[in-house]
Amino acid sequence: MRNFDEVRAWILAWVERELRVSAKEISTDTSLLNYGMDSVNAIMLVGDLESQLNLRLPPTLVWDHPTVDALAKIVVSDALAATEPQQPSDPTVGQRPKPSSLSQQEAENLLQNIDQLSDEEVSELLDHLAQE
Repeated sequence: MRNFDEVRAWILAWVERELRVSAKEISTDTSLLNYGMDSVNAIMLVGDLESQLNLRLPPTLVWDHPTVDALAKIVVSDALAATEPQQPSDPTVGQRPKPSSLSQQEAENLLQNIDQLSDEEVSELLDHLAQE
């Protein structure tokens, strides 16, 4: 699953299953928030995409790219970058930035989203992560 259409179809199936929205109702250029996406779902989606693609993705990915099309486009872009051969002289080429190298804006967005989680959402997230 490395091309746009495959990733897009996978995301649509995930939204349909996890948010219980019929694929016929989903517009790929409409924010996932309109279909009931919350912070827990966003983190779950990123985690499931990481597992599916064996790829590290930023935790704010869904908030930064909130539509199916935008999300599929950036995921394919990241997946292609991760498979490009690395130059021996620069071992960081093609690697995702470490959390400590998040931009100030990315860090603030992440903290803002984490602060908005309810106790129930935190419990659900922890349960989901424990199951992985």
